[in-house]
Amino acid sequence: MEFTPLVVVVLILAFWWSGFVRAGLGFGGAGLMYPVALLVIDQVVFLVPIICVQLMLFSGVTLIRDHPRINWRLLGLLFLVLIPPFMVGVFDLISLADEVMLGIVYAVVISYSLGYIFNLNLGRAAKWLDFPVLLVGGYVSGLSLAGAPLIAAVAIRHLPRHQMRASLFVLWWVLCAVKLSTLYAYDVDLQLRHQLWLLPSALIGHLMGMKLHDKLLQMQTPNFFRWMGLALLCLSLAGILRQWL
Repeated sequence: MEFTPLVVVVLILAFWWSGFVRAGLGFGGAGLMYPVALLVIDQVVFLVPIICVQLMLFSGVTLIRDHPRINWRLLGLLFLVLIPPFMVGVFDLISLADEVMLGIVYAVVISYSLGYIFNLNLGRAAKWLDFPVLLVGGYVSGLSLAGAPLIAAVAIRHLPRHQMRASLFVLWWVLCAVKLSTLYAYDVDLQLRHQLWLLPSALIGHLMGMKLHDKLLQMQTPNFFRWMGLALLCLSLAGILRQWL
């Protein structure tokens, strides 16, 4: 893979955005950065280990401060449902062709963007949907780490807002540890050398996102999500067009 100046700049911006979203919302850092990163990278399996390491590092540091807010009971229930489809997704990440992976990721991100644009809130959906939504979220998380918004949509029913980020960070940390261990066992390159130049950009985004999170706890921000959805949709369509050309 050739790291031209354009590729480097786009990846730095993508991982800054990833850190900002993850710290600000408590979820979505991976899924929402894909449309940016995939403008210059054609392999999801290249990005996933980098995201895992950063997520484990930053969520672990944040949990040192926020650990009293963790809801362990709900986490236990979530793990019981999520682990089986998550592991299926991890093995598909290793085995599926790059073109199939890109198609799945773009489909997931576009569905998220439309949900944000039209303010479709799964948290208001019927409770019987919780289980199938978690199964899909677990599989997509295993495949690409992009299933966090689906999982968060279910968790938000059962968690006070002040427990949301800390509890989900524990979930992401464990899932990423399982994913990295599996990828390492199958001799997948974890791309650790690229953390030297991508980690600082993610750190800056994380610190900015921490400030955003404190503000979001006190306000409703449908317009923020609507504009974010429009940006995601435009970037995803640009990435798809790039693939076709």
